[in-house]
Amino acid sequence: MKILLTGGRGFIGSNIYYQLKDFYQMEITIYKKEKEDLEKCITDTDLIIHFAGINRSQNSEDFKLINFDLTKIICKICKKNKLNIPIIYSSTIRAEDDSVYGNSKLLAEKELIKYSKEMNAEVSILRLPNIFGKWCKPNYNSVVATFCNNIANNLEIKIHDNNTILNLLYIDDLVSIVHDLIRKKLPYQQYPIINNNFHISLKDLAEMIYSFRNSRKNLNIEDYGKGLKKYLYSTYLTYLPKNKFSYSLKENKDHRGIFSEIFKTDSSGQVSMFTINPNEIRGGHYHHTKTEKFLVISGKAKFRSKNIINNEFVENIYTDKNLEIIETIPGWSHDIINIGNDITKILVWANEKFDINKPDTILSEVNE
Repeated sequence: MKILLTGGRGFIGSNIYYQLKDFYQMEITIYKKEKEDLEKCITDTDLIIHFAGINRSQNSEDFKLINFDLTKIICKICKKNKLNIPIIYSSTIRAEDDSVYGNSKLLAEKELIKYSKEMNAEVSILRLPNIFGKWCKPNYNSVVATFCNNIANNLEIKIHDNNTILNLLYIDDLVSIVHDLIRKKLPYQQYPIINNNFHISLKDLAEMIYSFRNSRKNLNIEDYGKGLKKYLYSTYLTYLPKNKFSYSLKENKDHRGIFSEIFKTDSSGQVSMFTINPNEIRGGHYHHTKTEKFLVISGKAKFRSKNIINNEFVENIYTDKNLEIIETIPGWSHDIINIGNDITKILVWANEKFDINKPDTILSEVNE
């Protein structure tokens, strides 16, 4: 299938182009506004994804020129050449607003519906909410992009009404909708229902994005793997300046080595790493409820455990050559000795965040 994409250099179009081309391996051509070539492009295509448009301009004539006139030309070329090419069109939930932008989109919709009836062509008009994701231009048409950019770069954000509710759609979800339409996994409808929306207030949006920036200091991360927070965090990262692609962790040093927390969660504990200098020992304590998982990522270490009730004793040697997880058992005291010649490095997960007021860590030597 040959696909023609208008608006392929914009925020939404760029995401559609690269995902359809690279991820879904589709043959897709971007129309680059050379109107004399448009007819040739259309007559050599099987489907049109018509996403060219503007939603902000100082010149009101631009809305008609780009949002409506181009749509009319596309339909005219199809009818002239007796083509009933399917068209997927990006409209807006503001199409029936009393605004120049909304009116221009509504006129384009009507032109496409007319083309669909006259040529018996499949047309799907996507009335889109606020789209957010990578490559969106800040301080233009997306408050998400503006907030992410400004907060990532320590710039001020302005909120006129904290309680304003945003209707958001993530760019990858939009691309999935387009892909499903192309593959006929979704039926072509003039106004398909879009169910992947998120709703959030401006106040909550700002607080969530600030929490991303603050997580580099407090190390807290929550639910970054699903839903709106996942998508917003991925979007936020794309606005970081190049000199902030990395950040340093706090090192707690003593004669044994270094201990550093990596990240923390309220629901899934925390991850840390530490080193043990040669012949040094860490641990010598037990927990009532807290559990840990250790992984030796460099060096050679002896892990010793002893049941505090009956003095049962276990010891084993682990290195970076055998990727094994060592678990601490509640009620068993444990320690770790570096028995190699080099510094041992260990990654550790604990099932709770460290609480200095309730550490659940009781000193207890692990002598056999």
